[in-house]
Amino acid sequence: MGILWPYTSNRSNRFLKVRMAIAASGLALLWSSLPVLRAQSIPPQAGKEPAAEIGELAPKETREFPLSLAEHQAVDIDIEQLAGQTFLEWIDPAGKESPFRFTQDGRLGHIRATLLANQTGNWRIRIGSRNRLPIEFSVRIGIPREQVAQDVARSDAEDSLAKAEKIRLAMRAASGNVIAEAEKPKLEDTRANATAAEKAYDSAIAGFHGLRDGCRARMALNGLGHFQVAMGRYDAARATAQQALDEECPDSPSKAHSLRILQSSLEWLGDLDGTISTGEEALRIYRETGDLAFEGLILGNLSSAYDQEGATGKGLETIQQALDLARQTGDREGVVFDEETMGAICLQRGEPASLGRLFAHPGRFESLPRL
Repeated sequence: MGILWPYTSNRSNRFLKVRMAIAASGLALLWSSLPVLRAQSIPPQAGKEPAAEIGELAPKETREFPLSLAEHQAVDIDIEQLAGQTFLEWIDPAGKESPFRFTQDGRLGHIRATLLANQTGNWRIRIGSRNRLPIEFSVRIGIPREQVAQDVARSDAEDSLAKAEKIRLAMRAASGNVIAEAEKPKLEDTRANATAAEKAYDSAIAGFHGLRDGCRARMALNGLGHFQVAMGRYDAARATAQQALDEECPDSPSKAHSLRILQSSLEWLGDLDGTISTGEEALRIYRETGDLAFEGLILGNLSSAYDQEGATGKGLETIQQALDLARQTGDREGVVFDEETMGAICLQRGEPASLGRLFAHPGRFESLPRL
């Protein structure tokens, strides 16, 4: 059976262009030219718990935190997203950059990683925006310590996850997306790369399970679920999202992320009741965490489900809320999606008002779930 990659059509791009990424292959080109803010903080003294530092960055800024490390030392890093989507990387004394670390969990989602120094010298931790929007974050950089066996196992699992995410994003770019044609990676064998990505996700999941780290296992499962939705494997995505929800992890943003994947797979599978109940559960979490961007995304998906269920009035009210949030958060793609969905609902209700925008996009009346 052929592989479905939904990013290949304009209509599919509308719902699957998640704010979560610019393909990894284009990131280096973009951020190599960004202005860098160098932190002047002094490394924490031994025995003292490091304090969290709050930071804000403009879309094209990055911030670096210098560290002097000896070979075989380790440093734990914890970044909490307070607004916008953040990336993390580090640069070794020779100038080699690590794979990008990020989270798709939205507001209050964490990026947790451990830097393992393989050489003595001056290292740099770099933070920046993933989607060219302003960000606010809280970063806590631990006290340098000696590496232990568990650190190596964790590093292997994190590297597998980073490899899987890099392949997924590169495949997305190759299918036609925001990266310029000349920057798109050369991925000739889609099947081979899909297999490699799933193998890397499975390796990461197994690694985190071995470490009894349910939260990181959930993050890897969420990445795999995204990948399966993109590949059109909705039954597999549903099972993966459910497995992610079953992980022992108290983290609310990552749970909402799992619910988002589950909602998308259920809507593709035509399960309206499941789509609505799952979406409403995710909506409660996003309202608790104050994540307006993903609250708007879920409301947009729910409005389509309400409309299909026959509750067009509720669907219209819900899509208006989604549209207001998309405008408030600067989500231009969300504005287009929500205006088209609103027009489709109005058309179904026999209310021709507000259809002008739809006429500029003939044939685009079907509302597909965004993820």
